[in-house]
Amino acid sequence: MKCIKGRNDKPVQVSLSRELHDKLSEFAYSRGTDIETLVRVATSTLLRVGRYYALDTRIAFGKYIGETMETVVRVDPGYVRWCLEKIDGLCLSDDATALLDRMLAETSLSNKDKP
Repeated sequence: MKCIKGRNDKPVQVSLSRELHDKLSEFAYSRGTDIETLVRVATSTLLRVGRYYALDTRIAFGKYIGETMETVVRVDPGYVRWCLEKIDGLCLSDDATALLDRMLAETSLSNKDKP
């Protein structure tokens, strides 16, 4: 597990299999750098593009512009699911994905209770 700095210097944890770690290390070495720098640059690029959303990331598009991803997932999980289906390259952090799955399951269960 590696810990790198993400947006606003918040730590981002990256877990890699041994095989992937070794391949990335070889690639980084061939480019005259190390894996930590390679992952940091790739992650910062992804965050700067604005398509990677952690729970505390503010949404930069749509009807919930300015709200955190956590708020939108809790208020309208169907909208987040729709965005993931329609917006190429949109990614959620593991925590945001887990929360979305829970909220969608709860929404599905509550809809079954309605007559």
